[in-house]
Amino acid sequence: MSKPTKLPEGWKLVSLGEVGTLINGDRGKNYPSQKDFVDNGVPFINAGHIQNGEIDFESMNFISRKRFDLLGSGKVKSGDILYCLRGSLGKTAIIKDIQEGAIASSLVIIRPSEQIRTDYFYRYLASPIGQAEIYKYDNGSSQPNLSAQSLKQYRLPLPPLEEQRRIAAILDKADGVRRKRKEAIRLTEELLRSTFLEMFGDPVTNPKGWEICPMKKIVIETQYGTAEKSQEVMGGLPILRMNNITYSGEIDLNSLKWCQIPLKDEDKFTVKRGDLLFNRTNSPELVGKTAVWRSDDKFAYAGYLIRVRFDKSKANSEYVSAFLNSAYGKRYLLEKAKPSINMSNFRGASHLCNP
Repeated sequence: MSKPTKLPEGWKLVSLGEVGTLINGDRGKNYPSQKDFVDNGVPFINAGHIQNGEIDFESMNFISRKRFDLLGSGKVKSGDILYCLRGSLGKTAIIKDIQEGAIASSLVIIRPSEQIRTDYFYRYLASPIGQAEIYKYDNGSSQPNLSAQSLKQYRLPLPPLEEQRRIAAILDKADGVRRKRKEAIRLTEELLRSTFLEMFGDPVTNPKGWEICPMKKIVIETQYGTAEKSQEVMGGLPILRMNNITYSGEIDLNSLKWCQIPLKDEDKFTVKRGDLLFNRTNSPELVGKTAVWRSDDKFAYAGYLIRVRFDKSKANSEYVSAFLNSAYGKRYLLEKAKPSINMSNFRGASHLCNP
């Protein structure tokens, strides 16, 4: 949700206080302390219970009905929005599955008026522009906080109700796609880890009893890539760069540049089928991106890559690449990673030498 420079017809710019009632928690003598918590009762919600826009019941605190009835304010109902005023400023969630409950002093209840849909209101508060409002009003101390009075001054664009519904539905759908994509990535990584462990065993416990050896025992040649300047204009040889190696260990040729390699240096700075390419510099989590070249086409490779050739009687480049791209391999490289890895570092890295 981005801030419009000019509002569409039928929209208006309003303050949060115009479209929502703000309700603080009861901060008086009846405010629950830890000794008032019970195993079952009425939910007592604090900022820590707001996770990814939802209320997390796993660690929920509860107070007795008697204690709840003593509270003079801060009682929630379904459809309310909770907003964090202290600590994790701006954390927000909609009350959906709670018919009644109470809030801790770090939160405030926003009760939407009939002018605004709850889902649109929430999407605004959670959007970058809604979150940016925080910095206009927080006190700037080491323990940043807001007041309900400051929150009332937030400015937000208010479209007609039907347009609010449409915007919220689109954002809900996009959020659903993101969640599914994240889950698919998690399941894929889990499957790859399971497959790796099934094939090679756990590298930590090494149940198959394979030799653990440094790369230098199986590597016959390592070579930095060319320092020749690359260009967008086609001419000379296409050149493989850091961005042509994906995090998952594939070669991506969608973004290519070209360079001129002197004929006498072609063998030194070009790749052959079966060569392993290793990304030697980047942010720590990207140092060590690894892929195998599986083509007979002549390509150069840039200076931030290392070309590795193995003794074929001792190692297979596909296996080494799979090992380095496994969860264990990436964790090992991340632990060892500095902003760059040189050929000496690579040769000293350990891996399982399978038969």
